[in-house]
Amino acid sequence: MRLINCPKCGCRCSDQNNCCPECGFELNEYFTTKTDKPTCFKSFLLFVSGILILVCILLAVLFVFRFTHKDNTDENTVSPDYAEPIMENSTEKVESDDIISDTSTIASNTNNNTTVINNYAINNTPLYEDDSEEDIPSDKTQSSENDNSSNPDVTSEEDIKRDYSVSDVSGVYSGDDHEILVLDTDGLAYYYCIQIECTDLQCPWYIEGNKVYIDLARLHCTVYADITENELIFKSNSLNWNTELFTRINVEPKDYLNQKLVTHDPHATLNIDGTITYSLDNITYIVPKTYLDYEDEFDFDSDSSAFVEPNADLNYASTILFYRESGDKLSGINVENHITNFASSFYDDVQISKYDSISIAHNSATLYIVTGYQNSGFQALQATPVTGYIAAFYNSNSIYTNLIMFMQTANREYDSSDAFLDMLKSAK
Repeated sequence: MRLINCPKCGCRCSDQNNCCPECGFELNEYFTTKTDKPTCFKSFLLFVSGILILVCILLAVLFVFRFTHKDNTDENTVSPDYAEPIMENSTEKVESDDIISDTSTIASNTNNNTTVINNYAINNTPLYEDDSEEDIPSDKTQSSENDNSSNPDVTSEEDIKRDYSVSDVSGVYSGDDHEILVLDTDGLAYYYCIQIECTDLQCPWYIEGNKVYIDLARLHCTVYADITENELIFKSNSLNWNTELFTRINVEPKDYLNQKLVTHDPHATLNIDGTITYSLDNITYIVPKTYLDYEDEFDFDSDSSAFVEPNADLNYASTILFYRESGDKLSGINVENHITNFASSFYDDVQISKYDSISIAHNSATLYIVTGYQNSGFQALQATPVTGYIAAFYNSNSIYTNLIMFMQTANREYDSSDAFLDMLKSAK
């Protein structure tokens, strides 16, 4: 059994129900007629599937690191933890028999989704195709202005339709893939994706001419649609989005936004602004909203967690890994060797150098610069140069050593390092 959104009222209910328990809508008949339509998964998730394989390798090598590099002091056995933010009573994951056998258990779970994504990628057919290619608004607006400037007496069709207001478009919309889009009257959009790791909250939306636009931070793209009375077909020039139809349903935005958002990880919560609050060793961090939090079997491990930010358009990926181990591992002459060995568990040809001293929640921490190459855990970016930081400190209150590693592909068209450093400085 899985949960779906009623296309009429938005109520969350079982897909086994013949009718919606709230409004009586004929669910069985509605969804039966739609079974022949291809599922409109985001091509963005094809790139994410590669990230998931990397995540699986991180899980495996973290185990190896723990047992290979532990000192004489006792250490707790830990494993990385990737939690996926979900909405309470969210739909279940799509299942598949195509499981890669040579990875860990969590790798098998995540690759269930990869099979479906790859099938879609092979077909590569969005639900709604357009013979003409549309651009993001700036070019079209400029072109329209230039055309009209030569003949000031001509009024374009776009100019005639510039009377749309926020109240005309705001509301709750149901997507073809049971996703929910909320366009609130305050200019913020809330996109609840069936692949919950892509849920994007408090994103700016606006109207230009007869089109509505949404800037999706987590998906790194802007989507747009022609304004009609009850339907919006959202498109984008980004690889992170495929065309999808959203239909208005009879629900007020304030009613839908009251729903509670949770994650599988008891130490992480999804905030209404899309950021993630994560606590480790009695210290609270606010993870930037562009990072994804995945579900796996290590959700209840209290010693580690990881968050991933992929961008398919730029072949970019970054990871924030939190890790703690018992005892003081930062005293003595082998500190840099210990940190190098830790980073080498995930990347090749690692080099580190001491960079700065910072304060993390009143703990004195050392910040190291790290360089290396992406290992075979993520074949799409294998051998790609990576750079980042490792912040290391000993928490005398808890007698744990904390290591927080940030690594990103060396692509300076996009850089998340400032966001990572801000996260460390704001920790409490």
